Amino acid sequence: MPLLINYKETQSAKEKYLKMGITNDIEIWLAMHSWKIRRLGLELDGKPLAELIRLDEKLLVVINEETKKMLVLNDVECSDF
Repeated sequence: MPLLINYKETQSAKEKYLKMGITNDIEIWLAMHSWKIRRLGLELDGKPLAELIRLDEKLLVVINEETKKMLVLNDVECSDF
C-alpha cells in the first residue's frame, strides 16, 4: 500500500521554526523529522520527484505542492516511521 505523507504543519510548529528562519511547510516537516531532501530535477505527472535521506534510509517521493503531500514510491513498512 502506498504511503502518503502530509507535510502541512500547524501554526504552532510554524511559529517555532519561523524564529529559526525556516519558512515553508516542507522545510519545517523535514527539520522536525530529521530528513534532508535532494530534488532530482525530474517530474512524474508534472510533479517534482525528490529523495528524502535520513541516516541510512532513502525514500523516493513525488511532491504535490498544492495538497502539501508527498507520495512515497518505495515499498516501506509503516513501522519504519
